[in-house]
Amino acid sequence: MLRRVKPGYVLSFGLAIIFGYMLDGWALLAAQLPDTFPFRLACFATAFVSMAFGISFFVRCKLPILPFDTVPREFIYAKGWSLKFARTAFDLINLVLMLGLGLIFLGYPAGIGVGTIFNALLMGTGSGFAISILDKHLDIQPRIPLLAKLS
Repeated sequence: MLRRVKPGYVLSFGLAIIFGYMLDGWALLAAQLPDTFPFRLACFATAFVSMAFGISFFVRCKLPILPFDTVPREFIYAKGWSLKFARTAFDLINLVLMLGLGLIFLGYPAGIGVGTIFNALLMGTGSGFAISILDKHLDIQPRIPLLAKLS
């Protein structure tokens, strides 16, 4: 859509592979945790807040990031969209695509639960709130010029 490719895009796919392996490791650890609703709700809330701030840091640092965060960030800087709008639109598009693919190929919406829908609807708002806090208190800039040129 932006009709340009940056070197950081290639790096972001490598980071995605590493991220996938890390997720698998954390999933193994999380399987050992209690499965009670209050504990799961507390974990979800902690993860939601952590992700909102993590996304905000990724957007502001302008370093190569994971592909699913690169697309909204490009729309923020290239098109002037707000983080709230770009993230929510991107997440909802992905949710609809995954819902459709699950229904077409599996006959049911695989992996889409209440938490997935909640995140798709509200992660943009949470990230927008987090970035407004970060912008008030921090000046986040890459300190290594070569890294800044990658993205």
